Amino acid sequence: MLHNFSDVFKEIRDFGTILNCPERAEDLIAYTQKTLNELKVEFSGKEKKRVYFMWAQGITETSGQNSTVNELFSYAGLINVCDMKDEHLTVSVEKLYDWDPDLIIMWYNEKLNPDDIMKDPLLAGLRAIKKQRVFELPSVFSSDFWTLKMTYPVYFAGSHAYGSFDRQKGDQFLDSLY
Repeated sequence: MLHNFSDVFKEIRDFGTILNCPERAEDLIAYTQKTLNELKVEFSGKEKKRVYFMWAQGITETSGQNSTVNELFSYAGLINVCDMKDEHLTVSVEKLYDWDPDLIIMWYNEKLNPDDIMKDPLLAGLRAIKKQRVFELPSVFSSDFWTLKMTYPVYFAGSHAYGSFDRQKGDQFLDSLY
């Protein structure tokens, strides 16, 4: 199981060895690390916003401290409100109110969108809902946390929290990998 970006980098190195292209693997890893560090600088120096991550299974499915989601948020200058250690866990709506996040980032979901979450009466009292700060990551392909495409969701989360999202800039990350 991949728990952090280092695990992803190791997997890419392993694929580079298996496919007899270790130099390409190292080039891709170096590009990704450089981009992540640039994004970390871009989103640093701001008052850190508190964010809740919602998996596609529903509002109570999230990721804790030992997860790629947590590392993603760290690079985006955000604080994961889920203080539990699990990679993937289910929490109560009451716990979500205890955390009261500034924004909610949703994993891509064909059946739910941010408007559905913002219209849910159970969630109406949350700060993120009141301020209409619910965002859905684009397609699973472009937002995969377990590949080098991790730069896209880092940029997506940070830019939605602290500025405006530029789709063209996000697409440049993907273009550089392919």
